[in-house]
Amino acid sequence: NKIFRRKLFDTVRFPVGKSYEDVYTTAELLKQHPLIATTQQGRYIYYWNENGITNRQLQNGLTALLEAQLSLVKALNINTKEKRWHRLYLNLYTSQLYAYRKTGKIQLWSQRIAIKKYTRYTDCVKAVLLNLFGLRLSCRLFKLFARS
Repeated sequence: NKIFRRKLFDTVRFPVGKSYEDVYTTAELLKQHPLIATTQQGRYIYYWNENGITNRQLQNGLTALLEAQLSLVKALNINTKEKRWHRLYLNLYTSQLYAYRKTGKIQLWSQRIAIKKYTRYTDCVKAVLLNLFGLRLSCRLFKLFARS
């Protein structure tokens, strides 16, 4: 879902042996070239592979995705307590819920986020649960009640 000029990769390489390597690489590219362009036009065709990395990671609770996302936040020095980054924190929180369900470990820092009109109803529910119960208890509840 990303298109890059080849020249950008003269100094940036995908990390070897990492899942979600594009997340790590995106952080490096943004540090070097902070101006990006986006489009609303969807041009991405995805092929589902039962034995692919994405399916294996879903079965492993998205732990590798959370690690990659946290690396990006750190590399770009993003302060998720700023309201403009609350959507990003909600994505991190989602990965953390699934990772905790598989590992019982919390890697994400705890914080509150603004409860606003998110695109999906489930995101609104997650924001309320996070603010109401906090990170640790909401992870435990997710593990207890979520379908495997």
